[in-house]
Amino acid sequence: MNLQSLWRYPVKGLQGESLSHVDIAAGKPIPFDRCFALAHGDSDISSNAPMWALKTSFHMLMHKGDRRLAALKPLYDEKTGCLTIYCDGKEVLKESVLDAEFGPLVEQFFADYLVADCPTGLPKLAHSQSVRFGNIEEPVISLINLASVRDISRAVGQDVDAARFRGNFVTDGGEPWVERQWVGRTIKVSGIRFSVHDETIRCGATLVNPTTFERDLNIPQLLHQHFGHLYCGIYLIAADDGAVAVGNEITIE
Repeated sequence: MNLQSLWRYPVKGLQGESLSHVDIAAGKPIPFDRCFALAHGDSDISSNAPMWALKTSFHMLMHKGDRRLAALKPLYDEKTGCLTIYCDGKEVLKESVLDAEFGPLVEQFFADYLVADCPTGLPKLAHSQSVRFGNIEEPVISLINLASVRDISRAVGQDVDAARFRGNFVTDGGEPWVERQWVGRTIKVSGIRFSVHDETIRCGATLVNPTTFERDLNIPQLLHQHFGHLYCGIYLIAADDGAVAVGNEITIE
């Protein structure tokens, strides 16, 4: 198996950034992955008080009214602190975290963009270099096996885009569902060890088509119907420092 593509998701719920390589630190997620999140207006989460919380505390694709977030592509420049957001290839926002007005400007943009879908009030932008707003609290890196995604496509009778599963490491060259046998074991990518922490339970965020931005396939229901489980992908925790790149071989210890 090899690493077919690498991704990070600077803003929880938005599209990902494709990477050619990335530096890995032991016990840490992908740098700047989910370092921004849009907390509901009535939550206690903010950039002044960043904290991990369940998905229900944030605007993200699991919630019906937030599906339009899938149309937004963020680019984050960690050197300048500049967050740029594109929609349909056009720049719609560019602000720096170093600017005192950064938070309110970004929050107002998302409130205007989501319009009537903010019943909890103005979205609150949470930003942190230490807290990550991932699906689980542990500092994980997610892996998706393209062979398993192709098997889902076969079972449901239509193409299922792997982008629905929002993986950091997307692999190819193996058998469908082989990753389910890796839990509790160690894998190596470019010689860097990763412990396989757990399988990834799929939620309602996977209903959103990453091309049309419509909720068109009930992936959790289809997984249960055709495979008898709700999993697609695994969570890794880095055991070593180093660098990984697209094309790296993946081996199992």
